[in-house]
Amino acid sequence: MQFEVLAQLALIVVCGIVAARAGQRLRIPAVIPLLLAGYLLGPDILNLLKPAELGISLELLASLAVPIILFYDGLKTDVRHLASALRPVAAISTVAVLFTVFGIGAVAHFAFGLSWVFSLLLGAILASTDPAAIIPVLRKLSISKKVSGLLEGETAFNDAAAISLFLVLMEVAAGEAISLTAAVGQFLFIVISSVAAGLAVGWLFVQLFRALRVESDLLIVSVIVLLSSFGVAEYVGGSGAISAVVTALVVATYFRGSRVEPLARAQTFGAWDEINFIAISMIFIVLGAEISLSAIAPFLFAGILLSLAFVYVVRPLTVLASMFFEKEFSFNEKLFISWVGGPRGTVSAALAAVVASKATQGLFPKEEAQVIFGVTLVVVCFTVIVTSLSASRVAKFLLGAVEDSAAERYRMLSTDLKAMRIASKKLKDDWSNGLVSNKMYHELNARYNQMILSVSSEMACLTKENPRLEDKERVSHVKRMLATQVNAVNDAFDNKEVSEYGHAELMKKYEERLGRLSEVEASAPDFSLSKTLSEAATEGHEKVRKAFQTALKRKSWSKNEGGN
Repeated sequence: MQFEVLAQLALIVVCGIVAARAGQRLRIPAVIPLLLAGYLLGPDILNLLKPAELGISLELLASLAVPIILFYDGLKTDVRHLASALRPVAAISTVAVLFTVFGIGAVAHFAFGLSWVFSLLLGAILASTDPAAIIPVLRKLSISKKVSGLLEGETAFNDAAAISLFLVLMEVAAGEAISLTAAVGQFLFIVISSVAAGLAVGWLFVQLFRALRVESDLLIVSVIVLLSSFGVAEYVGGSGAISAVVTALVVATYFRGSRVEPLARAQTFGAWDEINFIAISMIFIVLGAEISLSAIAPFLFAGILLSLAFVYVVRPLTVLASMFFEKEFSFNEKLFISWVGGPRGTVSAALAAVVASKATQGLFPKEEAQVIFGVTLVVVCFTVIVTSLSASRVAKFLLGAVEDSAAERYRMLSTDLKAMRIASKKLKDDWSNGLVSNKMYHELNARYNQMILSVSSEMACLTKENPRLEDKERVSHVKRMLATQVNAVNDAFDNKEVSEYGHAELMKKYEERLGRLSEVEASAPDFSLSKTLSEAATEGHEKVRKAFQTALKRKSWSKNEGGN
């Protein structure tokens, strides 16, 4: 029996890897080939994969996989980039989710004849978005930082509201008598208790990490964090899945900090990437194996109809309504967000699996559960395929985005060069402290210098063919130099080396130069997905701004002193 279970698990992992590679070749998200792989291995075709032999139900599988997937979403979301888009993310994760639930619920009720409870349950299942599925497609385009940040934030927070509504509606669907007031109260309790548990567990672990100076072994530590967060939230009556994503956001701030070794951080995030992949593979391959074409076929037309209604009506209206007061985003950007946020993904499929599992236990009407399961799978496939294949074209049409392989290559080389220089400096520090022998140091240093020279040469070739590639990087360096000049002039003014008139003229010249630099930076190719360049430019601008503020204060102080 144990051998059969291990064989089934090995089959899932191997087929998951093959399916993911196929998705990369075809340039579509892995969801589709994973489902197809599961169906081919299932009883309808090869009959090699038998989920019953795994010894777990679809409901249990979903309950195990969803917290892992959401924890990973939280880990990979950088809170620093999320801060600028926090308000629209909150609006989309609350207002848009509610509109989506009732919008899809209304369509499902009148089009498919589902009861209102199960129509709204379907709405809650499909309210969970998965724009992360197509973010790799967008990385090759010049999408602004605020738009990409909002999409990543929506991935992390949207699921929380959808899962909370799903849990409340599950109780109603199970036949529990509950008033509207009680349902709203329960929804708020689940959200608040889950978020509070996630924040508390995350904060406690961060304090513990700081006290113990945790610098490595982050994978084991993060697994303990996930289990603790999940357990505490479930104990207080919240959702362990929601708590997991909140805790991950908090703990990720420590993982990205200077206390953690860069190599340990990279290894941990890489390991979680693999764990997340296995969880997603388990969900979709097992779901695919459970699919019977004869059972799904009746819902094909209904699923496509609902997908069209959602993609072209419900999603755009909900996004435009929830972002109505967001003036920072243009109308075209809002339309783009509504389009690329359309895919339904892993969480939707997992929640549909829970409903199907409840039906097999006799807790839900089998007919309505089959409609929900079948329609959800069709919607997931349709929205993922349509959105992933059209995302690049929509970005170019609405945002004027340009796919530039040279810019992508330059970003990668720039990051690689920075990483090698940091590693080279660390090697020199270890040698200076006697941790590395002279022979080993000179061998490794020569090798690193050769690699640095090779990367620098390739970057030089790219910039020769595309001079504007390094505009933003050049601007950030010039801004830093300008800040140094401003500080030097301020010191000269303090030391009476330059008159007030001369000081004012120099400040005016520097301010005009800063304005021209900002214009160049705004017109340069968008490097929003490159942290190195965007953060360096921001840092340089901030240094100059502070230097000018200091100059103005000194000028005001000088006048007051002269008046006295």
